[in-house]
Amino acid sequence: MKLRSLIVDDEIHARENLKYLLQNYCPEIEVVGMAGTVENARECVESLAPQVIFLDICMPSGTEGFDFLESI
Repeated sequence: MKLRSLIVDDEIHARENLKYLLQNYCPEIEVVGMAGTVENARECVESLAPQVIFLDICMPSGTEGFDFLESI
């Protein structure tokens, strides 16, 4: 059984690199979504129900990853 994951990072290259690494080296993890903002991440969590979130902890919007975790 694969773990459903969500990648949240404001930098597109960081999201794409992590997705590539997970797809090639962690076959037990399925990337079901990616988000570039906290708002998009909330929507993805609600609609995709990921089991794992790879989360950037410092985003330029001033929102910390840990603030996002507390909000969900």
